[in-house]
Amino acid sequence: MINGFYAAKAGARSYQTSLNVTANNIANVNTMGYQARRVSFSELVETNVSGSTVTVGNGSRISAITRNVSQGNLDVTSQVDVAISGDGFFVVTDETGAVSFTRAGRFMLSAEEDGNYVVTPYGDYVMDREHNRISADRLTPDVLQAAALYRFANAEGLNALGDGKFAMTEASGPALIDNESRILEGVGETSNVSLITEMMELMTAQRGYQYNLKMIQTADELEQAVQSMRT
Repeated sequence: MINGFYAAKAGARSYQTSLNVTANNIANVNTMGYQARRVSFSELVETNVSGSTVTVGNGSRISAITRNVSQGNLDVTSQVDVAISGDGFFVVTDETGAVSFTRAGRFMLSAEEDGNYVVTPYGDYVMDREHNRISADRLTPDVLQAAALYRFANAEGLNALGDGKFAMTEASGPALIDNESRILEGVGETSNVSLITEMMELMTAQRGYQYNLKMIQTADELEQAVQSMRT
């Protein structure tokens, strides 16, 4: 009976994580450049029943939370919004010089003592192909065409930092200059979240969570019945 508790507990925890990931995807459906997450499950190691060849499962676990790196929809927005057609990323730096990457192309000008610079809504500087800050008196599509684009051998391996920013990791590989992607003017890349897909994932996770809780309740009732028979 203990195996039933453990299997149900593991399943409930896995589906709770799946619900959290799906809820986060739905919450970011209108976030520019957001990439949907997906949860993958795997079976826990099976154990042999003593004195037989029968194996008993021990439930499931989260094997990975991956990112859907496909391009989101392109919508006409303001004249100074830009989007990337292809797999590239803009490179940005914060005030400390820390480098990160983003696909969100909604930029603005930051007025400073030594000039005006193109920045993200979060204050990160957009870098050009020479890895310098982009200076401009006025924000125009031509100015934004100077932004550098980079790609990764495995973009799914990037580490999400929040605010639509990513950091390269060993899994993603180094940042490579992207000469194939293009900067499109006057459009913005929305998230690649599909509400239909997310609602299906939500219903599946809710059902799985409910069934595992029911399994815990049933195992508890059986355990109580066994204990009452012993006494």
